[in-house]
Parts: sequence; structure tokens; C-alpha cells
Amino acid sequence: MQHAIPITASPGNHTMGESLIPYVTDKIHQDLRDTAIDCIQVVGAVQREPPARIAAFERDQIIDYRRPTVLSVDSSTAQLNCFPSRNLVLHYASLVSTYLKLCGRNPDIVRATLPSPLQTAEFLRESNLRFLGPVDLAIIGDVHKLNLHEGEWQGNRGPEPRIFRWKKFTSPQGKTVAMIGCQEKIWGDASYHLIHALRAGSGVQCVIYIAKSGSLLKHLDPNTWIATGDVAFLDEEIIHWENPLKEATDLATRVVDGPIVTVPTSLCETQEWLRQWSTKAHWVDCEVGYMAKAAAELRIPFGFLHVVSDNLHLTDGENLSNEDSPSVLRKRESLYEVMNNILDTLIARWTGES
Repeated sequence: MQHAIPITASPGNHTMGESLIPYVTDKIHQDLRDTAIDCIQVVGAVQREPPARIAAFERDQIIDYRRPTVLSVDSSTAQLNCFPSRNLVLHYASLVSTYLKLCGRNPDIVRATLPSPLQTAEFLRESNLRFLGPVDLAIIGDVHKLNLHEGEWQGNRGPEPRIFRWKKFTSPQGKTVAMIGCQEKIWGDASYHLIHALRAGSGVQCVIYIAKSGSLLKHLDPNTWIATGDVAFLDEEIIHWENPLKEATDLATRVVDGPIVTVPTSLCETQEWLRQWSTKAHWVDCEVGYMAKAAAELRIPFGFLHVVSDNLHLTDGENLSNEDSPSVLRKRESLYEVMNNILDTLIARWTGES
């Protein structure tokens, strides 16, 4: 059993500045706001049934809507149940620790117990992903934002955990394409195990990831650009891979290509961190490095298309604290249309041959 020290961020030195306050506060489960609690245990264990309590702000959607639940251990101890991902446990422990500090409470009451990589891999392997069937090209992530196929979402039948939803169709080249999303948040290291699970269970030959990134380039406005690339920094590694999107993105507008740095949590993005990384990378996210590493190990092509959701050089304006606002959502719709066109080009041409 391994423990981690949460990151307690501060508006004074974090790249989000004062926007850090609503960003963090909006993600805190209502039960953790109880000042009588003097111990909060953050663990990697999905618990959706009573006595675990679902977050009041959670709303049923198709993809990426489930958030950690809280279990009352005793009158002064609460357990926050996260998807079994080491990075996600650290992220939520850091969110809670930062929230407590912002409220003038003791952040040291947060304890993060990290799941083992085997736990993450087994949870994914035992999910309904095992019923997906053969797939050649997998498009994963925020696929519910795309308009590539009008069929019904599958995956809502069979034994639990039924956390994945998918649509499958055949490309003009006769390849099986699957759009795959997860109701839980696939964060950080879990994405590495997801790629391996897709390869082992469905024989996936190519993976495209749809999500969002922060910009380390000063001149890019949020929600008006799409990020892509074929180089990632992950811990001490520099990962290069074959990007099957390059031909299509080179012809597209509003797409910028550049290296990306993958971090365990956005709470680590301080001004000092930005000074260090803005000369090395264009983008920051929490998954691409892990996915690229898995794809390189499996020798399969990998690509990503990300909405540029925020600019780390800006402490106000559009950022992660207000990304659900109607104006931001409207701007992103046009970016997803560009992604649709890029993916249509890939799907029409991709033969599975290098």
C-alpha cells in the first residue's frame, strides 16, 4: 500500500490565480464541506451504491459524468472513493487539500492511498470493455462531442461494471471503427492501461484521443485552437510516436502541432512550473504521455486532437473554472466540427498499413 502527499495549491503562485478558487470549490463533494470531519481518506475504489453518497452536482450524461463518491467511516472520518487511478487519487486528494487550505482548515487531514497499477489494469479488464469485440481504429475520450456516426450508444447491458459506451461502424476501407467513452473519469495513468486493454481485448491497431489541453504558448486564445502533436514529456521520458492524423491536420485550419507535457494533476501547474516548461512544450495535459507510451510499447499509431481549453499565461478570462459557460460551449462546437472533418479524412483513408 503506497501513500502520496497531496499538492496544496495557492492562488498566489498557481497559474490560475484567483480562478483556482472556483475551479477547486466546484469539485468538492458536499459531505467534505462538513467542518466536523477531521480525517479524509482518498482511495481508488469505485462505490456507487449506498451507503456511499453521490456528489450533488453530478448529472447523468453519456460520457465522463461520474465523480468520486463519499462514504462516512465514522462521525469524523470520510472516505472519498475515486476511479482506481494513481493520478486521479492524487488529483482529488490535492483538490480537497487545496479546498481545506482555502477555507482556513487543516489540509493535513487528507490521506491519499494509491491503488496499484495491477488494480487499475484489472478494473478495466473486468469492465464491459470486454464485450466491445474486434476494433481496428479506436477513437476515445470526449467522443460524445463528435458527430461521426448516428447509431445508438452500446454498452448499457450486461454485468457491471458497465462504465463504457461505444458506437461501432465500418469505414470505406472496410475497417471497424469504434467511438469509445467512459462514464468514469479516465485520468492520467489509467489511460495507459486503457490502451493496453483495448489492444488485448479488441486487437486495436490505431488509437485517437479526443480531449483538452492547456496552452504554454502565450499567443493562443483559449477555445479557438486545436492541439495535436507527436512528442510527449512524461516524467523523465521523451516519447515520440507515429501520428496518423498528420496528413489531415496539416491541411486543417485552427490546428497547432507541438510537444506536450503530461502531469499527474493540474494543481502542480505553478508559475515556477510554467517558467520551466514553456520553453520545452506547447501543451499540457494529464493523459497523452501515458497513451503515447502504451502505443509505442504496442507499436501502434496514436494521435490526439485537443481543444485548447486555457492559456496558462492568463490568470483570468476563459479557463478551467468557467469552461461550462454557454459562451465557451458555443465556441467549442466549431472546434469539434473541425475535428469531425479531420477524423472523417482519417477514417476514409486509413488502411491499417504503416
